[in-house]
Amino acid sequence: MESRCEPKLSSLLWTLAVIYKKLKRMFVHVIHATYIEDYTIRLSFNDGAEGEVDLSCELYGEVFEPLKDKKFFKSFTLEGHTLSWSNGADFAPEFLRKQIARQGTSAEPDKRKITCDP
Repeated sequence: MESRCEPKLSSLLWTLAVIYKKLKRMFVHVIHATYIEDYTIRLSFNDGAEGEVDLSCELYGEVFEPLKDKKFFKSFTLEGHTLSWSNGADFAPEFLRKQIARQGTSAEPDKRKITCDP
């Protein structure tokens, strides 16, 4: 006989499912990426957010310099929930999400707020 104080298995599973959904939303994941032009990629995230990010101001340093070659830049894949290149370069999904918010998501290049501030 089950005691009133003992939680039922179904309620435990339901609680775990709710916690899992909340944790999943806490972590930003890139779920889709499409090359647009130059160094701009359109991204979709697991929380429903989407937009374009221009990474032209971020291609400095030993790992990112090869990405200045547009042919190589276009060769990105989605690995580890973010953009990744074969040379080991990648960008944190949280960084990409913040860049989209900072730059705006307009498709017209003249309406993007792109600055290369250090």
